[in-house]
Amino acid sequence: IILARMQREAQKQAIASQKLGQYRLEEKLGSGGMGVVYKGVHAILRRPTAIKLLHVEKVNDGSIERFEREVQITCQLNNPNTVAIYDYGRTEEGIFYYAMEYLSGLNLEDLVRRHGPLPPERAVHLIRQVCGALLEAHVAAQQILVGQIAATRDQATADLASAKTTNKALEQARRDALAQE
Repeated sequence: IILARMQREAQKQAIASQKLGQYRLEEKLGSGGMGVVYKGVHAILRRPTAIKLLHVEKVNDGSIERFEREVQITCQLNNPNTVAIYDYGRTEEGIFYYAMEYLSGLNLEDLVRRHGPLPPERAVHLIRQVCGALLEAHVAAQQILVGQIAATRDQATADLASAKTTNKALEQARRDALAQE
């Protein structure tokens, strides 16, 4: 018990130092049942990155298995509207993490809250992209929350946003689909 407490303290100190392996943590973006996500930067590549950490207090064999399954499944998806996974690892302190594409836009919930309902053509444009990402994941999503969909600038058409379905949304959809079987 004492050793486990010491390890948790070392993990918390590593996070507080804002350094995680080759990544520098900049700001906390959010947290959920299994983990917490930070905006970070790779020390050498200088690429903005979203870094998901497994909650220090919730580390056990089951949570590690789910965390690894989440990253393994998500990294195999190639749809341009699915967030890309860059890295997975465990720090010297025992913190499990993975690094993924950082999305600099608003999530769909915030977009609608700030600007009101989307024009039909823009909503259809975004929904088609989300459906493509979910189709690749082979799930019938019933509980994808609008806060789990990011709207980013589409480089091809600056007036339209591009939708990116986050790994959290895809994992929730997978869990829902498995529960229905």
